[in-house]
Amino acid sequence: MERRLKFSKMHGAGNDFIVVDDSAENCFRAPSFISLLCDRRRGIGADGLISISRIEGDFVSNASSADMRLRMDFFNSDGRMADTCGNGLRCAALFAAKHMNAGKKVLFETGAGESLAEVLADSKIRVEIPLIKEPERMTLDGFECFFVNTGVPHLVVKVEDLTNFDVKGIGRVLRNNSRLAPEGANVDFVEFSVELNNLASIRTFERGVEDETLACGTGAAAAAVCAVSFLNKRSPLDFKTAGGDVLAIDFSLEEGIVSTESRLSLTGPAVEVCSGVLSGGFRESS
Repeated sequence: MERRLKFSKMHGAGNDFIVVDDSAENCFRAPSFISLLCDRRRGIGADGLISISRIEGDFVSNASSADMRLRMDFFNSDGRMADTCGNGLRCAALFAAKHMNAGKKVLFETGAGESLAEVLADSKIRVEIPLIKEPERMTLDGFECFFVNTGVPHLVVKVEDLTNFDVKGIGRVLRNNSRLAPEGANVDFVEFSVELNNLASIRTFERGVEDETLACGTGAAAAAVCAVSFLNKRSPLDFKTAGGDVLAIDFSLEEGIVSTESRLSLTGPAVEVCSGVLSGGFRESS
């Protein structure tokens, strides 16, 4: 059945998404259809699709300052759902403020739990990032890695020359290592600044996209957690992305150590590129 779909095209630090109000549009969720929408030659083109829906009921007590409570479901460009997305949360917050009368603070329910998002005065957005699993060292395919889950699983690898590093090739190998099966992980390669102790450059190979993306919000959070845990760095930390934007990560520590009780925040840009209605040539897949 042919349908019409209202959408916005947005990006957070170059990580781009198709965003829809699912409560109004009854968004298609078939993986093949989402994959087609995200195709850069046959569809709209995006790293993923964000579906936002309204939730009835009262706020939980610790989120009483939020203006609205919403559900965010995130799908990678291969059509598979992921628990959350840091850059996607910022875009979702901007979309909700512009198109759903959500106000400046929104409490999002995601597959990784609740995240509070706030639209700031400087055109940036701050979102909470969960720490699901505390970081651990491991060696995979000859590389010393740090494994951590900041809503989605990440491998963090410290490198010396990020500009000339084979992010796609090595990222694909590590992402598919059998020790990470069946989910796999995003792989973040990080080079720390010699001049500035709190600045690093980061490039990410993302599962589901199966390629390098211009930015990854949960990846920056993962890199920050690992840097504080193992590399003698201190929060806050700034990460310069492959697209040239800067993502800021700040978090507090319980008794001076990183734990799942640590509260992470991610601050960075979000931009609405365009909006439109998709119709004709696209059919819902079963």
